[in-house]
Amino acid sequence: MAMKEPDWLEWARELQAIAQTGITFCRDPYDRERYEAIRQLAARMFAARTDAPLERIEALFAGETGYATPKVDVRAAVFDDNDCVLMVRETSDGGRWTLPGGWADVNRTAAQNVVKEALEESGFDVEPLKLGAVWDRTKQGHSLTRASKTPCARKSRNRCEALREGHAPQRLSSSSSSSSPSFEAIVWIGVR
Repeated sequence: MAMKEPDWLEWARELQAIAQTGITFCRDPYDRERYEAIRQLAARMFAARTDAPLERIEALFAGETGYATPKVDVRAAVFDDNDCVLMVRETSDGGRWTLPGGWADVNRTAAQNVVKEALEESGFDVEPLKLGAVWDRTKQGHSLTRASKTPCARKSRNRCEALREGHAPQRLSSSSSSSSPSFEAIVWIGVR
């Protein structure tokens, strides 16, 4: 079962989104002042409940412009011929194992982004087959607000055969298989 976020966090995030969207579309200078006051209130709520200084939160909020929407993350569920799934360990996430992926880039489809992320994080070229899921991480017990798209993919046989000579497919070091600084290792895990 998903952990519910504290009410204050949902309220502050919603106030920030209202302020950001309002500042984007308002024409009246007095309305702009009101939306800026709402943004400042949201920043004060965050600062009161976190270790981050108010000035830092205000700067982050002021840096977000346009209509407020969730950030999109893509993940590749990559299976080999033995029905094992590809997992990567990311140092930027405390060494946790995860599906290869990351933030979606502008002007790329979910499929194009997942191909790019899988190649960067594991060294494997993949072929997306279908969209497997779309969810809001906060509803899944995670701390960040972002919707995740999870296209399923299969590795390309020709790329895998030639991948990094001299390395076993169960573990590859970051220096030989990826330019991503957060990448540590990969492993194939059976899912039968």
